[in-house]
Amino acid sequence: MVLFKKALFPLKIAYNSVIRLRQLAYKYSIIKSHKFSFPIIVVGNLSTGGTGKTPMIDYLLQKFTNKTTLAVLSRGYGRKSSGFFKLSKFSTASNVGDEPLMLFKKHPNTIITVGENRFKAIKKIVENYPKVKSIILDDGMQHLKVISSFKILLTTFDKPWFKDELLPVGNLRANKSQSKHADVVVVTKCPHNIDLKTKILYKKKLSINKNQKLFFTTISYNDYVLGETKINVAEFLKNEFILVTGIANSKNLVNYLKSKNAKFNHYQFKDHHNYTKNQIDKFVKSNKNILTTEKDYVKLATFKIQRLFSIGIEIKFVEGEKFFIKILNKQLKIN
Repeated sequence: MVLFKKALFPLKIAYNSVIRLRQLAYKYSIIKSHKFSFPIIVVGNLSTGGTGKTPMIDYLLQKFTNKTTLAVLSRGYGRKSSGFFKLSKFSTASNVGDEPLMLFKKHPNTIITVGENRFKAIKKIVENYPKVKSIILDDGMQHLKVISSFKILLTTFDKPWFKDELLPVGNLRANKSQSKHADVVVVTKCPHNIDLKTKILYKKKLSINKNQKLFFTTISYNDYVLGETKINVAEFLKNEFILVTGIANSKNLVNYLKSKNAKFNHYQFKDHHNYTKNQIDKFVKSNKNILTTEKDYVKLATFKIQRLFSIGIEIKFVEGEKFFIKILNKQLKIN
């Protein structure tokens, strides 16, 4: 593995050169950036995924949709369509992507949109939905064409960017120096018992500057599962079941279920996996309950599977949540 990574090192240098040339092109206005007159809040990362962007956007919608009119703009990763779409009750994961659809199912009164050209999509939102006061831009750290007003940068506790490398050697799609453009850095998926010494170490390793704020969050799983009925987790876990996941990293969910002494067979697929009928038939033949993530549920539910359930997650701040909300209130111009 070490030799393989060394062999990829020239490609890493080439990739880094392309990134820097692109950054310089925007810096010196060779490629034009565009600024809007209302707040655009970016939720992004430096890696290829799995840092918890969607749970963070879900959190922001929970906290702020009752205070102001928000819209969410996502690329809609994995969708088979192109162009701009506002999600509706007729939307499918195939047309808009699994994560935007999941957010829409949880927040049906919020304007959730997808569009691969962020600049054009924002203009569409402005033209078609004039009541929108702010836009949350999903995965926007690398989209230099749009000048955002505030950047929330996520990195995981297990694999923070200081332990990672640029593609193709590692999983970083942007160089580490990009972190200096973030206003807030959130270390996600932390252990619940993270101590002060570790926090100080991470602050140093992440090179948090005086203009940035650092927060630590953990994952909390709902105490119920949802399907045709709502069942308490403890009751659901009394019987053996099948776990189906198509997410970037299922380790936290698996560890959580094991901590509850759950008995299950795990079918693990790559992130944003598109399930086939043969795979569904295999799950159903087990004649057991099927548990999956909220993101996977919006895909699997289209197969009309009986005994299909999802378990949701929420992010919890280790400390400083009120300060985080105060910062966002200011950025969203909420009194």
